[in-house]
Amino acid sequence: MYEIDAIDRQLISLLQRDGRMPYSRLAAEAGIPRAAATARVRSLIQHGVLAIVAATDLMFLGYLVRTILCKVEGSSRRNAARHLAALPEVTYCIIGAGAADLQLEIACRDREHLTEVLERIAAVEGVRIAETFEFLEMVKQSYGWEVPPAKD
Repeated sequence: MYEIDAIDRQLISLLQRDGRMPYSRLAAEAGIPRAAATARVRSLIQHGVLAIVAATDLMFLGYLVRTILCKVEGSSRRNAARHLAALPEVTYCIIGAGAADLQLEIACRDREHLTEVLERIAAVEGVRIAETFEFLEMVKQSYGWEVPPAKD
């Protein structure tokens, strides 16, 4: 597992506030050389700890957004999750513990596309759709939270 230290945590926190912060300012605020800030951020991205993206409200862009709860029967949850995560309409896929084995968020152009995607989801071996939850309004979407300190 990739280990991050206090400086990495500080860089993550700064980038959560402003993902477009220049490396020179990141370095100054973290108290490290610019080259070190650049190398650390690139390493965090390379190791999958951090991604710098433009977050969008899919509903504002006209997509139908749904959460799909799935049960997996007679198949590996991880295997089913990998297949489902490969679908381009799936914006996130998690393996959970509880009433649903998998939770997906999907974005579709229209109801016809939604029907097609639901059929592709149901066609994955072992997957049974337990519930479809329709998004009516995005009230909050947050990507900034306190970065916990390292465990001693």
